[in-house]
Amino acid sequence: MTYFKTMGCFLIAILLYSCNTPEAPDSTNPTTTAPDASTFVLNLPDSSMLKKGPLPIFLEGEKTIINLDDYFHDPLKIEYIKINSDKINHTFFLDEKRLELDVVGEPDLLTNMTMRTDGIDYDLLLARKLPDNVPPSPSKLSYAKGDANGMTINFTEKPVAVLAYWEGFKIPAEISDKNIQLELPTNAKDLENSAVIIYAHNGQKYFPRLEIPLKKGLK
Repeated sequence: MTYFKTMGCFLIAILLYSCNTPEAPDSTNPTTTAPDASTFVLNLPDSSMLKKGPLPIFLEGEKTIINLDDYFHDPLKIEYIKINSDKINHTFFLDEKRLELDVVGEPDLLTNMTMRTDGIDYDLLLARKLPDNVPPSPSKLSYAKGDANGMTINFTEKPVAVLAYWEGFKIPAEISDKNIQLELPTNAKDLENSAVIIYAHNGQKYFPRLEIPLKKGLK
């Protein structure tokens, strides 16, 4: 009898755990194929579930509360949430359509947050709020050039971190000195007009937000 009581408690514990905040599954992210110069394809929805993005969501001290109705048409369809930082913990209150972020320590100035709904990964940008007396970096765009596979951005100052988004979806970005190499999805050429938005910082200050319009995937 003791054995069955123990097993019963164990099963109840498993069920309770499974009801907690949804997390990213271990399976391969289905939103994109493996990034490659010729095969990087974004799985775009017929109709986006996002109301707005990737405008920064500024972290307010140690706790930030996000009303998901402000960002998603139907937050109840969110399947999991993943934040690329071990210094930002999250609790998802599904019934209240609310997300609480708890900051532990000092996260990077910019952090990507992914939410999956209907098999599509949507990206939102989290940003640390800097004091009002900290001005943005004076760094400016020097030049931008690219083709259907990617784009090279050159700033007047070397960034230490960058996050880039195409049509609200995070795309690969690598830093080489003052250059940022972006990889565009091959289906960017299928849209008559689209845009790449770039956020970067030098470790202390944000670079000005940069938006580059594209026509059929080309600048």
